[in-house]
Amino acid sequence: MILGVSVTNFRSIRNTFEFSLEAEAGQSKADNFFEIELANQQKVKLLKSAVIYGPNASGKTNFIRALYNLTEFIKKSTDIRVESSIRYYEPFLFDQDTDQAPTKMSIEFALPAEANYIRYRYSIEFTRQEVLLEELDYYPKGQKHNLFKRAAPTGKSTGKDIDFIHIGKLSKDLGYKEYQVFRNQLLLSKFGRDLPHEILTAVYLYFDSIEVWNALDIIRINSLREEIANKLLLPENNNLLKRINKLLRIADTKIGGISIRENLDDNRGHSYRMNDLEQESYGIAGSRVTAQHAVYKNGNEVGVKELPLREESAGTNVLFALGGIILKRLERGGVIFFDELDNSLHPKLSKFLVRLFNNPVSNPKNSQLVVATHEVTLLDKEVFRKDQIWFSEKDKYGVTELFSAKDFEGVRDDTPFDKWYMNGKFGGQPKIKEIEFIFDNE
Repeated sequence: MILGVSVTNFRSIRNTFEFSLEAEAGQSKADNFFEIELANQQKVKLLKSAVIYGPNASGKTNFIRALYNLTEFIKKSTDIRVESSIRYYEPFLFDQDTDQAPTKMSIEFALPAEANYIRYRYSIEFTRQEVLLEELDYYPKGQKHNLFKRAAPTGKSTGKDIDFIHIGKLSKDLGYKEYQVFRNQLLLSKFGRDLPHEILTAVYLYFDSIEVWNALDIIRINSLREEIANKLLLPENNNLLKRINKLLRIADTKIGGISIRENLDDNRGHSYRMNDLEQESYGIAGSRVTAQHAVYKNGNEVGVKELPLREESAGTNVLFALGGIILKRLERGGVIFFDELDNSLHPKLSKFLVRLFNNPVSNPKNSQLVVATHEVTLLDKEVFRKDQIWFSEKDKYGVTELFSAKDFEGVRDDTPFDKWYMNGKFGGQPKIKEIEFIFDNE
């Protein structure tokens, strides 16, 4: 469960930006938040969903991308060769003070303990060549305790190989152990790949479970579609398949259901593996993914026709992929960040998917969703509280500023957010010049 995220010097986010999922006091839309008790008996209210609005190129995508880079860096840093640069380093380039400066990211989250939750804070600072700081703190009894810290050496190295090595030091709570790590890799990654540890591996697995998706990334969405289909082959995911089929029917896709089979049977009753052409059509190697459509004669339903899922509309394929990962997270708990959730989806359907997270029936594990979008119909006072709504815009220097609706005077939870936004009261809108501006002086 995420409490907050901090990002500094990443793409258009030059200045430190603090994003919070902690709910304000008040009981408005009580289904939109949940309460956890931390180790010191402190109770914290956390939001189940949040939305970020802004014009094109305002930086809302960069915030989602920062989360993607952070989680990918943690999961894959041990794959970075010792002589390689850190590909997750993307500083603000339009200021000479920042184009070579470190990127800083930190995230606060809570993990379940025996009787309550424990707060953690993970922070990193890095340049293109090395990690300057990596630190993990936790609050087992309400007070801050360090779990490990790793920093770049302060003195000049004397040996050729030493330049590439940092020392990560576990704290007193973890026995003062020391580990060598390459300067361009993260120490936390080792506890997910090489070094099992009761606490640190659990933290790594938490980051591994965070989902970050851009609905415009067709390659990744196609990959997700295949991943969801393969998971649905497993008997333990029968409930997930049933819910996806219900979602497709609710969305009025005219699909009766999805059928997934591992093999094909020919007319002689023999089983065979699909050839390359069939795999290309159906999309899953060794599996057949089809959408079932009713067949009619004289207005009466007389049978069912199956089509490969790839032959369905782009919107249906996006819904299968994104709806599948959403339903999976609702079932098991976790966090999802989406950029452009409304891509290829009807606004009513996008709103429906968001509301799944605010409903305690559909979200019993208190999963969290953060969405960056242009779709104004989502900006509904019946869907969100003011502390769930964020806006992004750029200043004249190309620097992204992000701010919350709760920061505006006079905003209440029953404010017509969509009307205020469209009237420019929240900012975060494109400043489009008149038509004549494009064609004048020709």
